Amino acid sequence: MRQITTQRLLEFELYLRGEERSPGTIEKYIRDLRLFQAWIEDREVSRECTVRWKTHLQNEGVRFRNDQFYAGVFERIFSVRGLAGV
Repeated sequence: MRQITTQRLLEFELYLRGEERSPGTIEKYIRDLRLFQAWIEDREVSRECTVRWKTHLQNEGVRFRNDQFYAGVFERIFSVRGLAGV
């Protein structure tokens, strides 16, 4: 099941540090994923769910500079070596 767990977030943060991402990028990714984690609760992450999340954010007045940003982050957290099956 594709869920964003606290353990997955910690491992993803370590992965990003290993990839030498900037501290600001890491902070943004983890902050946004934690907000999504709270919103989604225990439901499985799916494309439909991420689209609903983006719509929710747009309804709250959030503007996106890059429409593909969230799709990339969500795909990345599940494709990181060793995390795909967690």
